Amino acid sequence: MPAAFTSPVRPRPAAPGPQPQAVPAGTLALRYLARSPVLVRGPATGREYRFSAAQPVQRVARGDSDALLRTGHFRLDAGVGFGAT
Repeated sequence: MPAAFTSPVRPRPAAPGPQPQAVPAGTLALRYLARSPVLVRGPATGREYRFSAAQPVQRVARGDSDALLRTGHFRLDAGVGFGAT
């Protein structure tokens, strides 16, 4: 009987699908009202936030939200899963 052949290639398990992301504590959902993509830096935290027409709603630290709202380019968003925390 011939020797059994074993492949050096081992199958990998399927990659998991997208996981729901936890809503960060101390954040608010802001909606970007313009269409052009923009990258803004939060004045309190220094975090970068990317907004665009394709992704207009982002979680923003409370400390950064006031300054962004004052620009007139953002508003609070109470969409599903994006209420204030």
